Amino acid sequence: MNQHSRTPQQSSDQEPARKSQHRPTGPSEDSGTDDPGALRQAAALGRSSADHSARSDDALGEADAARGRAGEAEARGDLGTAGAEWSNAAGLDGTAAHEAATAHIEARAAAATATSTTVPAAARGGRKSGAAAPTGQGRGQTPPAASSPRRVQ
Repeated sequence: MNQHSRTPQQSSDQEPARKSQHRPTGPSEDSGTDDPGALRQAAALGRSSADHSARSDDALGEADAARGRAGEAEARGDLGTAGAEWSNAAGLDGTAAHEAATAHIEARAAAATATSTTVPAAARGGRKSGAAAPTGQGRGQTPPAASSPRRVQ
């Protein structure tokens, strides 16, 4: 069933089940599952994904309720309220789609973080140390106020 449709219908674009690809890991290849930082990051992304899924479900429920209120308003002849409720339902459908897409992206990121075989575990958590960020005037940056030219009259 297509969850995001206003009317129940079978989704015709269902993907066939993917076969998992086994990538052998040896002593020289890090699967990422031993790195506590990567596991924490994957868990956080998983929780975030679950939060987005819950918000998507809530928005779909609210959209259905708004469509119900719109139908009731149309039956009463209150076209202004009906139009507002239809508009509200459409906005909530968009919110639900956005939250569902974000949940999918974060779930894939969590899986990739936890099982990466190409990125060393130490490099997966972002920049921990190293050279400080460059300072001074770079391309496209505003110069500090003290070095601004002053007009003399």
